[in-house]
Amino acid sequence: MMNHIKVFCIPYAGGSAVTYERWKKRIPDKNDMDFIPLELAGRGRKSNLPFYENMEEAVEDLYQSISYELYEPYAIFGHSMGSLIAFELCHKLQEKGLPGPEHIFFSGRRSPFIPSPNHNFHMLSDEEFVQEVLNYGGTTRQALEHTELRELFLPILRADFKLVETYQPRLDRPKFSANISAFGGKRDVQVTLEDLQSWGETTTGQCRTSIFPGNHFFINESLDDVIMKIYIALYLERIFRVAIPGK
Repeated sequence: MMNHIKVFCIPYAGGSAVTYERWKKRIPDKNDMDFIPLELAGRGRKSNLPFYENMEEAVEDLYQSISYELYEPYAIFGHSMGSLIAFELCHKLQEKGLPGPEHIFFSGRRSPFIPSPNHNFHMLSDEEFVQEVLNYGGTTRQALEHTELRELFLPILRADFKLVETYQPRLDRPKFSANISAFGGKRDVQVTLEDLQSWGETTTGQCRTSIFPGNHFFINESLDDVIMKIYIALYLERIFRVAIPGK
């Protein structure tokens, strides 16, 4: 048993807090850990808010959502687009002098230290954009192939792709001190093992990579394995802190 820790979870493009709600039911021991899904503007309980115009707006929104909850042990998890938001959010917390996460989980994304292809998919026509999105697989296919769902879902996806494709990271900032886990899917053609290992450049701590069965959305196919890997990583963090006080 470890002291209770919160894991703030940031959605991927087109996702929402609902994505992580079912994770809460699969936790090995709820006395040890809880998942806190963070909602993004334009969907779910924030559906009345306009989409973010840029990464800074997204980070500021999430910062305001969690800044008062950071005086107890916590970790941050982000998948795909959520990894980039998590990266920027952790930098903002660091710049504000707030307590940092005990562990950071970057999933389904290369680090900002590896340049991404210069795509502008968010500027394509609806039909062209849909075809590009379908290449990622996942639950988006069902939504995009259903006419009514597509009308609701497409603006969210386009706004999220714009957020990622216009993102310009600053790479001259101090590194994190937290240990990092980088997760990837075995069949994910978008993210290689080398891409995942690049997250090690963002911290002075350790970076461990894990590959799971599945494509870009392996967090759905291999959910229980992903949750267990998170649980074990946090358990080891607590053991380390008990063994070496002050760490």
